[in-house]
Amino acid sequence: MSSRSLTDAFKFNCGILPESTAKIVVGLSGGADSVTLLHLICTNPDLLPPNCAVEAVYVHHGISSKADSWSEFCAGLCRTLHVDFCEERVVLDSNFSNVEAQAREKRYRALASHLDSNSVLATAHHLNDLVETFLLALKRGSGLPGLSAMGVLQKFAGGLIWRPLLDSSRAEIEAYTGAHGLSYVTDDSNFDIRYDRNFFRHEIVPRLVEHFPEYLDSIRKSAAYIHEAQVIVDQVAEQDLYELADSSGSLELYGYRLLSPERQHNVLRRYIHGVTGKYPSAQLLQQFDKDFVDARTDSVPVLKMDGWELRKFRERLYIVRSSDLNFGTSGQVEPGMTVTVLARSYRMMESDSGGYRLAPDSKIELCYDYSFSLKIHPYNRSMRRELKKLFSEYGIAYWERRFIPVVKIDGRVAGLFPNYIDAEFYTPDKGHRFVEV
Repeated sequence: MSSRSLTDAFKFNCGILPESTAKIVVGLSGGADSVTLLHLICTNPDLLPPNCAVEAVYVHHGISSKADSWSEFCAGLCRTLHVDFCEERVVLDSNFSNVEAQAREKRYRALASHLDSNSVLATAHHLNDLVETFLLALKRGSGLPGLSAMGVLQKFAGGLIWRPLLDSSRAEIEAYTGAHGLSYVTDDSNFDIRYDRNFFRHEIVPRLVEHFPEYLDSIRKSAAYIHEAQVIVDQVAEQDLYELADSSGSLELYGYRLLSPERQHNVLRRYIHGVTGKYPSAQLLQQFDKDFVDARTDSVPVLKMDGWELRKFRERLYIVRSSDLNFGTSGQVEPGMTVTVLARSYRMMESDSGGYRLAPDSKIELCYDYSFSLKIHPYNRSMRRELKKLFSEYGIAYWERRFIPVVKIDGRVAGLFPNYIDAEFYTPDKGHRFVEV
């Protein structure tokens, strides 16, 4: 295909941009791909949504000694094309073994900081990239989400990611840069076949194309079919989630067990990804079957996954961020002050519908140093109850209980946070309550 066909493909893919797009953020590395993309966007403003601004962002990883000069090249190119330019610097963790994955994650995080709901991130991914990603997914044993992950327009970081060159090959892009006399930089690390993607790029894909000239296009078609299948799978998962999930974000396990094993894993993948942004491994799914599905209903399993924990309470599945299970605000608080408990923020505010009764000089404290045998007389109950029984009656999950403080007023226990108030300290008129903010 010629550079004209690349231009035609770009024009076609401009047509799928929402009319409400207010800004296009171009991920600019200075390489041939992103230079071509920026040139196409800047020379075809009539194809973009009305009054759409364009900004180019270079992410400086500091990996290469040439990174400063590449940033300068990108800044100069943007001046020539009259485009706003921004450099984002990120710092990589030297203890992280997979430099390639870490750099990619931090690059996208930096680019995402430039987006809002009316923005689109434009990247220069092309057909060869799609094929390499497909083969990498096969190498990892990925399912449908991994094999269909790259589309022309997809949701990303509260906005959209747009890949208008995805139907065009690397050869077409090189032809375009030659035809338009475009300069670009070359990253030598792209030729280091110790990296998996580069190995596929230089050692595998060229030989496949040599023997099977239509191989790139065939994988593009297969990825499109897989994407269609994934859409249907997602729709089934959404239906099952609608039936099983509740407003608290937990998942009903009784109904889950009634699904076929395939639908169980499908809705579980969707549920976990929706909360954590990550897909569970096959090994985790197998362990879940053993610990949550096949185990006794009174079991209390914990399954950990990359900073998250799967837990069960009253035959419902919960996903908890491990870092949230910590003690929050303690000690003295004042009315109007914001406090944190289990990673959620609350403010003690005046309430006309009842609450804690406070004298002008009352001292309010949050305290975690107590026994579960401590008794409180809730204002709406006829007698005092031990905390361990109140936790159960109020439906507070067992893993949260040690991180919920009691409220003390003038040194005496006045209730369980936030508003399980002892009758002695309750007023039905104007009082104070902890309100989540």
